[in-house]
Amino acid sequence: MNGALPGPRDRPGPVPLFGLLRAILSNPLDMWSREHFETPIVVTRTMLGSRVVVSDPGAIRRILIENAANYVRDGLQQRILRRTTGRSLFSADGAEWHQQRRALAPFFSAEALAGYLPGMLAAADHLVARLGATSGPVELDRELGAATVDVLGRTILAGALDEPAADISASLRRFADATGAVGLGDLIGLPARLPAFRPLLAWPVLRQVRNRARRIAAAGNCALVRALRAARDPETGRGLSPREIEDNVSTLIGAGSDTLAVALTWSVFLLAQATEVRAAVEAEVDGRAILPDSLGRLAWTRAVSEEAMRLYPPAPLIGRMAVADDVLAGQRFAAGTVFLIAPWVVHRHARLWSEPNAFRPERFLPGQRESIPRGAYLPFGAGPRTCIGMGFAMQAALVLLARLVQELRFERADERPVRLRQCVTLQPRGGLWMRVTRR
Repeated sequence: MNGALPGPRDRPGPVPLFGLLRAILSNPLDMWSREHFETPIVVTRTMLGSRVVVSDPGAIRRILIENAANYVRDGLQQRILRRTTGRSLFSADGAEWHQQRRALAPFFSAEALAGYLPGMLAAADHLVARLGATSGPVELDRELGAATVDVLGRTILAGALDEPAADISASLRRFADATGAVGLGDLIGLPARLPAFRPLLAWPVLRQVRNRARRIAAAGNCALVRALRAARDPETGRGLSPREIEDNVSTLIGAGSDTLAVALTWSVFLLAQATEVRAAVEAEVDGRAILPDSLGRLAWTRAVSEEAMRLYPPAPLIGRMAVADDVLAGQRFAAGTVFLIAPWVVHRHARLWSEPNAFRPERFLPGQRESIPRGAYLPFGAGPRTCIGMGFAMQAALVLLARLVQELRFERADERPVRLRQCVTLQPRGGLWMRVTRR
């Protein structure tokens, strides 16, 4: 590995109250101390009250899987989700969630994924051609953001996107920056209907994202929109409202492209730093056609993607509140307790991983990955709320990464330390600039 990787700040003691407030408002990655990465359960005092940070795999399974009905999203997380994803599957609960999940599930089945492979390959080839023709540094995260929108436009949303993928990706990033950050009004409990400062400044892009979803939903020229229109609650016969359909379209484009782009960005970045691992991936993909039956044999390629999501999880924080008393890791917690499960912390916890801050994709190779405790690896969440697009994202990540490695090599364009920022997903602050050469 060439050079140190960007990672957590080493804070030996608790973050002071003012520093904690600043971290929550500007970059939540800065709110963690050394104790969080070394202790399974930590009670943290914040201006919002006590928060229990859970990194114990058994307790995580209890919250997200075994007793999931007892844990609902806490108020702050639900407020942010409503602002960013509206009334989509991501923020829906109860009967609405089941109705939307049933409507969307067929688009993420094994049969559907096999049918998406040609579109994913076409998007990958388009990306390789574009990057291979460049003569100077490229902003990798921006390029991959456009590529993952292109993937959606050739697969799940085929025929629905009528703007350049790069323009869509750029507007979605501005939308996430405006709506996904915690604001002072969120912390002090101002009514959600009051306009917040950042969204108010970004009103043009908010309107652009909303109009795009409305246009796609109204046209109805893709199967996904038609399925959402036809969805009915089996008990009441209720259909989805136009706003729910639009919010699902918007969220699918935004979350579907952004999380995939983040995973790919860090995968390429890490391979550029680790020449031996890159050689192993090159040996695995060279001369191999990317076909449904060959994807399962890309062990090193998959391990790199999974290790990249361990070090840089696309969604770094999960919040839940207990409805009733419960016992976690031998400790009793009262109803109303708010729990934070932070994949950013869990994935680097000293009790769960050897060399937690090192890039070691071999830990995900067959024969080794089986030793990872259930609940210690959460790139797509766990339990009933596991990301519906997990299989789609992994297949697309494998296809794009394999084609990039087959044709291109990447190296850092400057020596400045890479800085991280958390705003909905985990981004390189100021972009990640790389030089691209053909192999």
